[in-house]
Amino acid sequence: MPRSRRYHRKSRNGCLECKRRHIRCDETRPVCANCGAAEIRCSFLSGDEPYIVPVFSNASPSISPSAAAPRSSSVSTAGHSTTASTPSASLYSADIGDQRKTDDPYDVNMAHLELYRNLSTEDFLSHQALQDELMTVPGEIYMKYAHTTPYLMHQILAISALYLSIRKEESRRRYLDYATGLQSRAISLFHESHPVLEVAATNFAAMFLFSSAVAAHLFCEALYYHRDTLEGFVERFTHDVGVYRGVIAVVGNLGHLREMELAPGVKMSQLLLELPEPTGLECEGLREMISVRNLPPSAKQAYLDAVFILQQGFDVNAWDGKKPRMSVVFGWPIMVPPYYVDLLRQRQPEALAILAHYAVILHCGRQFWLIGETSGRFIIESIWDTLGPDWHQWLGFPKRALEEL
Repeated sequence: MPRSRRYHRKSRNGCLECKRRHIRCDETRPVCANCGAAEIRCSFLSGDEPYIVPVFSNASPSISPSAAAPRSSSVSTAGHSTTASTPSASLYSADIGDQRKTDDPYDVNMAHLELYRNLSTEDFLSHQALQDELMTVPGEIYMKYAHTTPYLMHQILAISALYLSIRKEESRRRYLDYATGLQSRAISLFHESHPVLEVAATNFAAMFLFSSAVAAHLFCEALYYHRDTLEGFVERFTHDVGVYRGVIAVVGNLGHLREMELAPGVKMSQLLLELPEPTGLECEGLREMISVRNLPPSAKQAYLDAVFILQQGFDVNAWDGKKPRMSVVFGWPIMVPPYYVDLLRQRQPEALAILAHYAVILHCGRQFWLIGETSGRFIIESIWDTLGPDWHQWLGFPKRALEEL
């Protein structure tokens, strides 16, 4: 016997955003409750009517419905696939406060306040303490610029939500949805603020911090929530590398700004660019592998360049013993040749073997919450199983690292 569908009254005059999201609109004007709670520009607003972001900014550019539409991403949470999107109005009613929304610009978004408060909690800050020198730019610098830059504030709150999705498993879906929606909104606000990407002394700091925060967010999200299969992880990781390169694009415009308060971050971000010839032996097996494989010259050079940079990273890491520097964790994916990234996207065995060696650095930083306790192990063991016995001789170092480090 077919299941009967529960009847509900359709909203025939609802806003375009609610229709697109297939949810019932309450038709409140000028902003319906759903759009207000999700901070999406409602189609009930007239074209010249500004949309006010109610939290942490004095004003905000108008966002078109298409620009504000949240990105959706299929993610894995503890082995279960879920879809992250901008949260609905009722998502937080039980845990984070009443999300009722009117057109009153003085309404307080309780979800944002909870995410903001989390940035200063002892648990959140304890993970910064693990970084020591690795926190290249102090958190207070991020907050200083975020208070006057709406897109940076949205991105910082997105990272806070991502952190809570990791730490609070019982509410993971809620926080992950909010992390995705806030980052989507942050990127829209960034493009509205910088329709032409021009880096100058007046905007460098905010753009540098924003690009760094976006890279960290995507990196963390890939390591935690895109691990159903090696194929899925590699696809997401290589996609995000293009975003990581935005950090280097900003860092390339440093010049007169090196003496500013961001100078420590600038120095660490350029560290790998200034290293001497690598001297360590962690990648010796990779170099041998490349020399005996029958490879096209272009692929061979891309692999050699990727291994060269990776060995530099291992040499830098030796300065701090077994605790990796964040400049290495984020630096290698940014600096490898684009052709290597293409080969990795194709899951070429040599490219995967190099990635397994990079995962040793991730395994060494497993205490850091952005990386996670099992990310490095997942990559190494997945590549070990995927490539099979014929490639195990080239994967000996990563496999031993799981047992010894």
